[in-house]
Amino acid sequence: MVTVRNPDNNGEVHTNENNVCTMCLGSFGIIDETIPRQCINENCRQKFCSKCVSHIRIYNGNNRPFQCMYCLKEYPINCYPEEIDILKQQLWNDKVIKYGIERTKHLLITNCDPKELDFDIDCRRRQLLNLFSTHKRFCKETHANETDIEIENMINQLSNIIIHSKYHASNSIELYKMLYRQAISLPDSDDIGSLYIRLCEQLSVDISNNEFSSIFPNTHKKMNDWMYEQAVGEEFQPKLYHVINAIEQDLVSQWSNPSVTPSTSIGVIGYTNAGKSSLLNRLLGVSSLNDDQAAPIGSMKTTYSALRFNRKEPLIYHHSINRNIQIPVTLVDIQGHDKNRTSDNNMIEAGNYHNEIKR
Repeated sequence: MVTVRNPDNNGEVHTNENNVCTMCLGSFGIIDETIPRQCINENCRQKFCSKCVSHIRIYNGNNRPFQCMYCLKEYPINCYPEEIDILKQQLWNDKVIKYGIERTKHLLITNCDPKELDFDIDCRRRQLLNLFSTHKRFCKETHANETDIEIENMINQLSNIIIHSKYHASNSIELYKMLYRQAISLPDSDDIGSLYIRLCEQLSVDISNNEFSSIFPNTHKKMNDWMYEQAVGEEFQPKLYHVINAIEQDLVSQWSNPSVTPSTSIGVIGYTNAGKSSLLNRLLGVSSLNDDQAAPIGSMKTTYSALRFNRKEPLIYHHSINRNIQIPVTLVDIQGHDKNRTSDNNMIEAGNYHNEIKR
C-alpha cells in the first residue's frame, strides 16, 4: 500500500491508505502498469490499475465493452476507466520525497561544495547499481531490453562525471551540474531526477514481481492463468480453495525439497543517520567504504529504497538430524525515516518507510 493524500468531492485533500487496485490489490505507482484509473460512474468511482484494465481490454477484444466489476456499468465501446490525474501527481510527489530529489535540486541550483555534489552523484550511482544487480539475480532475461540499456547508460554517465570531476578539478562545477541533471532527468523535462525515479521504480516493481514468482511459482502460474481465463456460463466458480492449495504446494516445495537451499533476508531499520548503513557494512565485512558492494554512508540521507547485499559468510543452523545447515544471508539496507521532516512530508515518508519494512 501507499500513503497518499486523496481528494474528496470538495477538492480537499486528506490521507487515505487504501489506494490500491480493487481488482488485483496491487499498490498504485508511477510506472505505466501501476497508474491509477477510476470508474466513470459517479456513484461508483472504484479504482483500478492500468495493468488490470489492459488485461480486460485484451480479454474483451474490440467488440465487447468494458464493464465495471462493482457497479456493472457498461462503458461505450473503446471507453475505459480514466486516469486519476490528481492522484498521479500525488504519487509522483511521494517519489520525489522518497528519492531525496529536493536535496539534489538544492545542490544543482545553489553554490555547493564540489565534494557534496560528487557524494550525491555517487550515492545515486551506487543505489541504481545495487538495484540493477539485484534485478539481474531475480530476472531470467537473456538479452538486454530498452530499460536495461537506459540504466547502464545512466550508471556510465554518473561514473564518468565522478571520474572527470576528480581528475579535472579545474573545470567549472556548473558543467558537472549540467551533466548530472541531464543524466538523471527525462529529455525536455523540468522535473529534476524524473528518469532516475522512473528507472528505480521500474526495477523495484520487477524485483518484487520476480521474487514472488520464484518463491510461489504455482500460485503465480494460477494467477496468470486466471487473468486470461475465459469464463463459461453464469455459475459462480469459487477459487479460494485453488489459491490455498497452490500456496500450500509452494510452501511444501520450499521446505521439503532437499535440492532447495533455504535463505533468509535481514533488514536494518531505524531513523535517518542512526548508523544503519554503518552497521550493515560491519556485518558485511567490507574492506573499503568506496567499494560498490558497500552501503553508502554520510551525514545526509544516502539510502532511497531498499538495497540488498549478499553476505559472503552464511548463517550456520544447527539441526539435530541434518547436522549444520549453511543458510545464505541477504542484508537489506532500508531507507531511514526522517523524524525531522515537516508534518506533510513526515506523513508521506512514514508511509514509504512502512512499505519497505513490509517487503
